Amino acid sequence: MPGIDVSNQLSMSLDEIISEATHEPRIEKRPSQDRRPRGQLFNLPRGIVKSRSAARSEDRRPKDFATQEFIKVSLNSDPKVVAGKIAHCSRSDCPPTVLAIGQGCLNQAIKAVAIARRFCMQPQTHNDMAFDLSCQPAFRENSAPAKSSRDAPLSKPSLALYLAKRKPNSHRSSKPKMEMPVASATDPSIVAGALAARVREGAEVYLTAIGVDAVGNAMRAICFARLYLEDNDLDIKAMPEFVHLMKDGIQMSGMQFNIIVESAI
Repeated sequence: MPGIDVSNQLSMSLDEIISEATHEPRIEKRPSQDRRPRGQLFNLPRGIVKSRSAARSEDRRPKDFATQEFIKVSLNSDPKVVAGKIAHCSRSDCPPTVLAIGQGCLNQAIKAVAIARRFCMQPQTHNDMAFDLSCQPAFRENSAPAKSSRDAPLSKPSLALYLAKRKPNSHRSSKPKMEMPVASATDPSIVAGALAARVREGAEVYLTAIGVDAVGNAMRAICFARLYLEDNDLDIKAMPEFVHLMKDGIQMSGMQFNIIVESAI
């Protein structure tokens, strides 16, 4: 019987000795990697990543941010189909986060949110509770927003729309509201400055927009306004809905964004 080299085995682990005895290769386990969703490129729903108050705002994500689902909206997405997905996720769990890149995709996403609000207000069963949805837009990470529409008229904004449940008609108020129309040629940063000023004054405000570019500019203005209101410890959400608006004496379908003001503390 051949001798056993005990000196070599003293420095070997038990797995190595068994592997050598059975002539089976030893498989090394690689450390597991962090598999984050590709769409999860944003750090917080308020403003943009690496803003001056990013460290102060790190804990202001939605409480269920880690478990939220992500719905990507393209230019060819059917708003009704996307709305059905939003309503289904909202009824079964927390509302999803909607991702959109470009004015056209953003317009489809806003339509879907407005339709989903109608779906959620209509319970499917007797056990379902009616609820509403609010929308909180934020610029996504690595998508530096242009300071004005003149700086980058052809830029494609990359936005994340954070949805949250609300009580039905909780945004209704008896106070008179101020309309702020947004057009396709409107500078989002200028609208954001005016919107932030009205919010600081405690005024009830809503934005109106007709057309793809106008809707996109309205959402970008809300994102900028959220940044402007950080130092005031205020934050805003939007409640999009379809409305009929008059333009050049012609009645047209448009979008209205009812602004909800909340404390960010």
